[in-house]
Amino acid sequence: MHRRALLAAIAPLTAGCFGTTQGRSDEPADTPEPTDTPEPTDTPEPTDTPEPGPSEDERRAGSDAIVEAQNQLREAVYIYTDGVSADLLDVSAETTGFDDRAVLLKLSDAQTAIGEAGRAATTTEQTETVESLRELHRYLTQATDLQAWLIDGRDAVLNAYDAIDDGDDEDAVESELDATEEAVENASDPFEAISDVDSGSMDAIDAIGTDEYEAKQRQFEVELDALERLETALSTIYSQRTQLEDARDDIDDGDYDSAENTADRASDELDDAIDDLEDLEENLSSEADAFEDPIEDVLELARDYEDEAGSVEDEAQSQ
Repeated sequence: MHRRALLAAIAPLTAGCFGTTQGRSDEPADTPEPTDTPEPTDTPEPTDTPEPGPSEDERRAGSDAIVEAQNQLREAVYIYTDGVSADLLDVSAETTGFDDRAVLLKLSDAQTAIGEAGRAATTTEQTETVESLRELHRYLTQATDLQAWLIDGRDAVLNAYDAIDDGDDEDAVESELDATEEAVENASDPFEAISDVDSGSMDAIDAIGTDEYEAKQRQFEVELDALERLETALSTIYSQRTQLEDARDDIDDGDYDSAENTADRASDELDDAIDDLEDLEENLSSEADAFEDPIEDVLELARDYEDEAGSVEDEAQSQ
């Protein structure tokens, strides 16, 4: 009741107030100044989610595969050196029992292991190690082939020397000379191949060092040089032996001028061969000790035939 009375009492007051207010509302209201529309902000580009790195198990699998490949290559080196040591320099052109087939079979196993290591590699370091192992495998493969041909070549030199010195027939001598020439030709390609190998790849295993690689390279180089020069000298000696036989026939036939000219040419050819062999002998490095005895033998043989050429020439002149 009190609340209704109070409302009735204030009603006229509020009506007047409302009237005054209504009168003012007919006036146009001020239009508010427009505010600047905020510039839209750039939406950040979504970033790529980084790829997760290899797991610990994957890293370990790569390492284990590399270790297996390294072990296979170490075994190949030990087979190369006949299990006596891990030093490639212990094998030379005069080594007996070098089993190139056994080395190549082990290198085949190593190649398989290296392939598996390549597939298992998960880090940059592992990938680089695998590449070094591949380079080392290439070196050992070519070195094995070269080593075998140098050994075969030295044996062929000795056989050719014996055949000429013993006065064997043409077929026997030429067979040994052909074997010597074949060894020289077949040794050339692997020698060039190992010359292009990155010596730093030797560090991929602990069986071959960079210094050892370089020393072995020098051994290969001087042995191949000796083999080539011996093959040339033996071919010269044999061809001039044939010429001296013809000169003797000319003497028997009374054709002394032809005999003298033939013997003189043979003497010149043999002189050149002797000069080259003497140079080879005097400057032979220790890495080519395997050819020391063959050089001495062939040099002596060349001197004998040069003496014979002088004798035939003197005989022709005296007629």
